Amino acid sequence: MVRMRNWMVCSILAVVAAMCLFASVSAVVAQPQPMTEDIFTPLNRGYDFMAAGKYDLAKKEFETVIKTDRYNPYANNNLAAIAERENQPQVALGYLKTAMEKVAQYPYRVAKQVCFTGGLCTAVKPEKDAAGKTGESIAAVIGDNIKKLSEKAKK
Repeated sequence: MVRMRNWMVCSILAVVAAMCLFASVSAVVAQPQPMTEDIFTPLNRGYDFMAAGKYDLAKKEFETVIKTDRYNPYANNNLAAIAERENQPQVALGYLKTAMEKVAQYPYRVAKQVCFTGGLCTAVKPEKDAAGKTGESIAAVIGDNIKKLSEKAKK
């Protein structure tokens, strides 16, 4: 009887410990994604290249970002705009879908953006301060770009 009781107590404790571990891991995973200098620097250079019309150089900068931060919505949005400009709508949609996967983990607002006439908004630059309240949400920009690209594909 004592063994059975000890076994049940140990089983209950193991289940409670597993639930606590799962809850703590889930909380860590849902935390906002910090963007360090190794992300901000190529994003900013890419933005400057896009604004200057140097798309090949911009593409390299944004690809550098997604090697480190695959879901980065700024880099993926900007790569989508370049792909759309290169007449690769499916590639562009792929970048936009990747950008939306974890966009909620990026609290940074859009500081500046450049939009192609009749095309996607690109050269999206995040505010350095995650608490910035002045710019538009990157999720809104990406959602608008998905809508524009989908409408364009229907034509």
